[in-house]
Amino acid sequence: MRTGGATSQTIEFDFDYTRWVGQSVRSLPYFDKLHRYFDALKRGWEGSWSLEVEGRTILSGTTGDIGQSAVVSEEYAKLDYIRCVRELLELWKIDVPMLDVPVSWREISMVCKLWSLLCELPRKRNAELSSGNLVILVGDVHEAEGLRNSVASSQPGPVSLQGNSTIYLTCWGQR
Repeated sequence: MRTGGATSQTIEFDFDYTRWVGQSVRSLPYFDKLHRYFDALKRGWEGSWSLEVEGRTILSGTTGDIGQSAVVSEEYAKLDYIRCVRELLELWKIDVPMLDVPVSWREISMVCKLWSLLCELPRKRNAELSSGNLVILVGDVHEAEGLRNSVASSQPGPVSLQGNSTIYLTCWGQR
């Protein structure tokens, strides 16, 4: 065992998402902690860590300024995508098992936009909304359930907007 002064060493961590395969997306173990950790790194926080055996610190270190690195950005994007999926599943009161299938950046972007429309925008109800935001006003519970069912079934569905205009909302589901 070395007892000298501090030295610099590079350590790489690989995240194995396959351990989540088959588990409920809404209750993935350690998800919230991992997402918070990468969110803090992305925002410029420096993390520290230590490895202890029987109460004695064997190794310790800090993350340094890695918030803008490609690795942190990529892992954060994956975890943020999963966060959006989890919130959408919670909204629809459904759950699905985690699958080991590739997801394109385009699909990640689409899910995050859908999350923004259905989850984030309602939270900003009292905030000033810019002209770039889209607000869907449903007439009654049946229309809201129809929209939810359309999205959940991955089928395009008409959405009536205030002012007698209609758009088509297309959603993507499992293949």
